[in-house]
Amino acid sequence: MNKMKLFFITTVMLAMMIVLVACNGKISSSSKEGNGSGGSNTVNIGFSGPLSGPAAYYGERTLNGLKLAAEEINNSGGFEVNGKNMN
Repeated sequence: MNKMKLFFITTVMLAMMIVLVACNGKISSSSKEGNGSGGSNTVNIGFSGPLSGPAAYYGERTLNGLKLAAEEINNSGGFEVNGKNMN
């Protein structure tokens, strides 16, 4: 019983350490960070939603709405960030 309890505690502690490391908000020093002075004026928009399964109906509608909004913004000339026109 003592060995089983020790194994359980060790496993829980290891899992907690992994979760804490994974949830760390710091960016590693090896990652590349942009300084905002790049030549591109394109903005990429990510979407994470259901595109298959029972909720695909809602995910597809959301994705279509995002595409429509991006098209409308681009057709109106884009938008400005820090004096730079984005589209």
